[in-house]
Order: sequence, then C-alpha cells, then structure tokens
Amino acid sequence: APPPSTPAAAAAAAATAADADKGATRSRSDVFKTGNPYVFLEIEVDGRRCRERLEIELFAQQVPRTAENFRALCAGDKGVGRQTGCPLDYTGAGFHRIIPGFMAQGGDFERGDGTGGGSIYGG
Repeated sequence: APPPSTPAAAAAAAATAADADKGATRSRSDVFKTGNPYVFLEIEVDGRRCRERLEIELFAQQVPRTAENFRALCAGDKGVGRQTGCPLDYTGAGFHRIIPGFMAQGGDFERGDGTGGGSIYGG
C-alpha cells in the first residue's frame, strides 16, 4: 500500500519493508547491501503531490546521532521539541534554498528560513 498522503510542502515519512504503511524506518540492505536505514520525503509543489518521493540513505554507522535525528524527524515519532515547542517532524516544512541540479535545503520547522530548527537531542 502507498504511504499516507499529507498536505505538507515537504511531508516526510519513514517506512519498513514489512510496515511500509505504518511509518517505521526501513532497511534497503536487501537491495543496496549497505545495511543502512533509508527514509523518504514526500514532496508537494503548489499543493500537488509529486509522483515520486525522495529516498535518502542514512549513514548510521558513520554518524549515528545525526542519522537517528534525521530518521526521527522523518518519522515524527519523538513528540515536541523541548526548546522550540514545535513538533519534531518535517511535516509541513518547506525548502528555503534550492540550487537546481545541486541541492535543496529545508526542514526548518521552527522559522522556515534556515535559521531555526530542532533536534531530538534537545535543540
């Protein structure tokens, strides 16, 4: 089953092979043989959900805290930030900087301009 659709500009979700519709982290090690977790972002442009989603491999062995923070923000399973008071998830967070063919920056769910943010570790 496809993941649930959200009205967010950059709605994020994580899924497992077994629970793709429940929002847990999934491992694509059977495909990529890395053993790293993968998450995905569901993107909307002008209120229309894109046909495909952005899949991201998290390098959990190299940067475990960063990978877990990003996974948790994609899954939205850690509640509200202690300092920001904002939900700790990327739902509704937009992209504040895009350089075509190179990169996109986003996920500032506190201020929306790249100067804010939160962390599952207290930020």
